[in-house]
Amino acid sequence: MNTNAQKIESLLFYFNEEMSKKKLADTAGISLAELEESLHDINEARADSGIILVQTPTTVSLGTHPNMAPLIESVSNSETISPLSKAALETLSVVLYQSPVTRAEIDTVRGVNSLYSVRNLLVRGLVSRRTIDGAIVYEPTAETLQLLGVSSSQDMPDYETVQEKIDAITKGHSENANDKPEVEQEGSGVVEDAE
Repeated sequence: MNTNAQKIESLLFYFNEEMSKKKLADTAGISLAELEESLHDINEARADSGIILVQTPTTVSLGTHPNMAPLIESVSNSETISPLSKAALETLSVVLYQSPVTRAEIDTVRGVNSLYSVRNLLVRGLVSRRTIDGAIVYEPTAETLQLLGVSSSQDMPDYETVQEKIDAITKGHSENANDKPEVEQEGSGVVEDAE
């Protein structure tokens, strides 16, 4: 596997989210043509792997091989049966009161890596993911709002008060980080979710 392919694979693993091909190429410091060539190389190298590339015309992410679907489904089913952890409830609260919100913003408010909680909420269908201006954001699903008896996030109890507190947290973090949002990842030495 060439160096560009290693860069792409490393970035996809690090961010652990669907990324636009343009953003991925820019982050790796390569052209879109080099990106496409590298994605081809990764596909060939991963042909017999449990991890594959999942691509649309404009995005790419890591995923599990289709042959592993029964295993992943059984693990996913066991996750949805257990009650939400404290970490998942905190994450859901941030999504409810701050949506649309990026995972980096969730991490900032919580002060820890929220990767596992966000994934758990996605698997359970409590939050959804979409892209706005190239950024992946999370929002509560209509079903979640319906379960809570509200028609929108703005109808949540004490919405304005909570919003002000979240804004104060994120503003203080931005000032401390020179306006650069910090993306914390597994293995980076930061505190993680206690799922």
